[in-house]
Amino acid sequence: MIKPYPKKEICSLAENIGLKLSYNLNKNQVIEKYIDEYEKNIRNKMNVINDDMYKILLKYIKNNGIISVSDNEAENYADKHAFFMNQGMVFPCLKDRKPILLMPGLMQAVLKQCDTLEFRKLIKKNSEIMNIFRGMIKLYGVLCFEDVKELMKRYDNVEEQILLSILEEGSFYYNNEYYGTIDDDGKIIFVNVEIEDYEEILNNIDNNFDYSMISKDDLISMSNEDYLERSSIGRKFSKEFSSMFLVDKNDAAGTMNMLALDIQYRNPEEILEDIINGIDAKLDKEDEIRVFNIVNKFIKNIPLWKYKGATINEKEGNNKTIESTKEIGRNDPCPCQSGKKYKKCCGRNGNVIQLF
Repeated sequence: MIKPYPKKEICSLAENIGLKLSYNLNKNQVIEKYIDEYEKNIRNKMNVINDDMYKILLKYIKNNGIISVSDNEAENYADKHAFFMNQGMVFPCLKDRKPILLMPGLMQAVLKQCDTLEFRKLIKKNSEIMNIFRGMIKLYGVLCFEDVKELMKRYDNVEEQILLSILEEGSFYYNNEYYGTIDDDGKIIFVNVEIEDYEEILNNIDNNFDYSMISKDDLISMSNEDYLERSSIGRKFSKEFSSMFLVDKNDAAGTMNMLALDIQYRNPEEILEDIINGIDAKLDKEDEIRVFNIVNKFIKNIPLWKYKGATINEKEGNNKTIESTKEIGRNDPCPCQSGKKYKKCCGRNGNVIQLF
């Protein structure tokens, strides 16, 4: 399968599984070395895959190593299969003049031998680590690897090199979510793909904040594509927005995701003004206030990258104490309408807020 490949591409395939081949070797020597070392290096790669990756690989085993390119499976997960092609785990070929993806027999053998209880536990742990990080990159936007190591200690003890390998593999597999880069100082940095200029975000981060503390379960939940729509603030926004503008849930979700990104770069006043001015129908004062409240409640409860995952409401709660006649109980709903208990939100740092 690899004989038609240029030598440079074979060397690239080898490097993707951790095998560095000398460019001084001729093509036949490169092929021989690649095949000799293939199994050992593929086994090492298997130690850092997660459950998502494993499920797709198993589809090849169930289909005798072949998946048709025209199958819905291949079309729906084209980027995932491309990941495995880059790893040399599957190869594009022709069968009966039709394009297929073929898993070599040696790769199939390795995969079958890995199917043990111990291996299943390993990929389950890898999946948890990966999903915690995927939640982090949505919550914090930009993270140096040194910070990832410290943050991960809140949730699990992971050996540094294993953690880095899992995140590096994830940057190719989940390339629509984040990527890795190295800055001028040689630091490894992981960046949310929604960010156009990560250096601008880094420069705007308020270092008076610690990274916002969030539970493992909440971080894993954030790794889901639809986490925002399923969150308490998302469900509330969708219900109120859909009711007022008579739009379906998909349109409400689109608006929600747009606002969640917009608030990372602009202040609430600008966003609210644009929304009010952008509505075609003429609003009376009461409806204008209603729109203002729906949007304002939502955007002020979005975790901001510049505040290291804290929301505007949390920041304002950390900065002031309001006195009045009705004290909020620690287990009462937070007045910022985040949906959390007061003690876990604006009151988490010992603030005392009282309502009028």
